[in-house]
Amino acid sequence: NDLLEKARNKMITFRFADSAVRHPVAFNPIPISTINSDFSEYLPSLTADGKTMVFTRKIFNDQEDLFVSYKSEDGKWSTPESLDEINTPLNEGAPSISADGNTLVFVCCDRREGLGGCDLYISKKKNNKWGPAVNMGEKVNTPAYESQPCISDNGNMLIFCSNRVGSIGKKDLWITVKSKSNGWIKPINLGPVINTAMDEECPFLHQDGKTLYFSSNGHPGIGQKDIFY
Repeated sequence: NDLLEKARNKMITFRFADSAVRHPVAFNPIPISTINSDFSEYLPSLTADGKTMVFTRKIFNDQEDLFVSYKSEDGKWSTPESLDEINTPLNEGAPSISADGNTLVFVCCDRREGLGGCDLYISKKKNNKWGPAVNMGEKVNTPAYESQPCISDNGNMLIFCSNRVGSIGKKDLWITVKSKSNGWIKPINLGPVINTAMDEECPFLHQDGKTLYFSSNGHPGIGQKDIFY
């Protein structure tokens, strides 16, 4: 029965992939020369005005740090700068910057005060400097893996990836919202319409607050992990 179910799922994927390849969508990605380097750059996040980009860079010995770049009036991105107020000898990555550029939610791993291997942390900008990274607490973080946050434009919703207890698959997307007291409520699984028995990751909530983009290897697609909305 398991083999039959796998075969059925593979057939759905093959049919979709065949149709998608026959009807390609125009897509012409352009590399950002001032940001890309010999290291790996990934998981970027933009402010609402599109002029500030925070991203993860993997440097020596798999060390991950946060970097920021600014877009000038002529449309060029500045040479990235390390967020030294936040970065440590441990790993920091997967940033999500708020629409106004004053709140940053990101991932820190293996910190002494952490609740799991990788937890979600938050930092606020004041007087043009980022404050200390604060663990988002036991309502949001668990002994499991919490990563890849995406904060909504109004700052009241946070969607993230986790394999915590209650997940449908290996890694699921979860959501938490701010309460009236300005704290974060216990996260809720986004459910079986989005989450599958496999991995759902890298959420991005559009500025309309209604359209969610994410990656998955559990929905029918073309490659191992495709982008869905």
